[in-house]
Amino acid sequence: MRSKKNFKSNLLIFVILIAVLMSSLCACTEEKTNDITNKTTEYVEAQDYQFQYAAKDYFSSGNKINETDKGYYFIDDGFIYFMDKSNMEYTPLCNKPDCRHDKSESCNAYLNSFSSDMNSNIFFNKGFIYYPATSSKGGKSIMRISADGGSKEKVTEINSDWVPIIIVHRGYLYYFESTYGNNSTDGLKSGEMIIAHSQIKRVDLSDSNFKSEVFIDNDVLGKGKINTVQNIRSAYGNNILIFYQSFNQKITDDGKGGLMREDMEYEEKNILVNTDTGKVTDITFINEKNNERTADICYLDGKLLINSSKKLSDDEHDFSDIYTMNFDGTDLKKVFTKPEKFKNAFLYSDEKNIYLCTTFPDTPNVLSFMVYDKNFQLLNTVDIDCGKYIYSEDCVLVGAGDKMFFRSVDFVDTDNDGQPDSEVHLLRYIDKSEMLNSKTKLSMTTAYEKNIEV
Repeated sequence: MRSKKNFKSNLLIFVILIAVLMSSLCACTEEKTNDITNKTTEYVEAQDYQFQYAAKDYFSSGNKINETDKGYYFIDDGFIYFMDKSNMEYTPLCNKPDCRHDKSESCNAYLNSFSSDMNSNIFFNKGFIYYPATSSKGGKSIMRISADGGSKEKVTEINSDWVPIIIVHRGYLYYFESTYGNNSTDGLKSGEMIIAHSQIKRVDLSDSNFKSEVFIDNDVLGKGKINTVQNIRSAYGNNILIFYQSFNQKITDDGKGGLMREDMEYEEKNILVNTDTGKVTDITFINEKNNERTADICYLDGKLLINSSKKLSDDEHDFSDIYTMNFDGTDLKKVFTKPEKFKNAFLYSDEKNIYLCTTFPDTPNVLSFMVYDKNFQLLNTVDIDCGKYIYSEDCVLVGAGDKMFFRSVDFVDTDNDGQPDSEVHLLRYIDKSEMLNSKTKLSMTTAYEKNIEV
């Protein structure tokens, strides 16, 4: 018969073995989870950049909205607002009890950056909203504010001639620094080449010191050239998409006894950079022989969804063809040609469906959509009434969830003197389910409306 002492000893060994086994399983699970988070080429909800809310227009790029389980964070007129999903009511993101929520750096909701939010963009990540800012003294930085509007702090300083478009993706904050001086020729000589420098940097947000590291340097963008990064356009999986201008600049005589800066070998480029390996894939051209370039980029089932621009003449381009391609530049396929009436339509995707959006001259107050599934099978054609305001096709924020948003700024000339005296800022939305099923014209619901004197 076994003794109680032996039984207890065996039981202790058994418990230790179980603990070691569980620890090993946890370690394996954690390692697997981290591997999925950092390496997968698929979209990871709540960790990845919300490409569905990226603005399309050139001068207002970046995310104007970020979605969470509880609501939406959005920016307008230099402020961050929170809109609760339960009632779609919005409030400035500042919890100071006596704050007037005016354009003062004492208000947490104020972006302390711009006279307008044209270049502003925001990103929600693990309880904080990140955004670029400028101070009244001209300095540039990246700030963050807590999700409840209770605290605000600086993440890093920026050394750049531009306020950058930032992206927060899988635990890192990406931004660019581009400097090459202004257009002055003071102190320069004829024949002299302008020396410039651009970098893409990133900050590990798990590092409490917010230490920056160089992710892509000027030599990678174009050795010996001026590379002015205009936009970190988006991110998906383990790739970020960068749009920049690359050129040489020389000081020459202006023919009037003075000097001027002359751009040479100018080109605009779109590149993908793998966030794990640093590999750069140039996707500027779809077909170089056809002079067919990347015009717009979305995502679909872990691939790039590309709307091309084929140059027909100096004044005419063909935007009718859509391709898919792997992130490493392989397996390029033309998968769709837009219907003739929609050949200039903007391309959107939320990875559930694909949307073509356009307007027509005879109905400027209507946004017309064609909605397709992932196999490019037509689901519905629907018009959305914009009311008295005129929207453009690039106003769409397609959204990660069940709503599609539309941003607009309408200029109002009350006394008809040819000069606008106020602006109407609007954020409106519709339910995507209506777009799939409705056979009649849809109306937008207004989430936010603000009249601003100019």
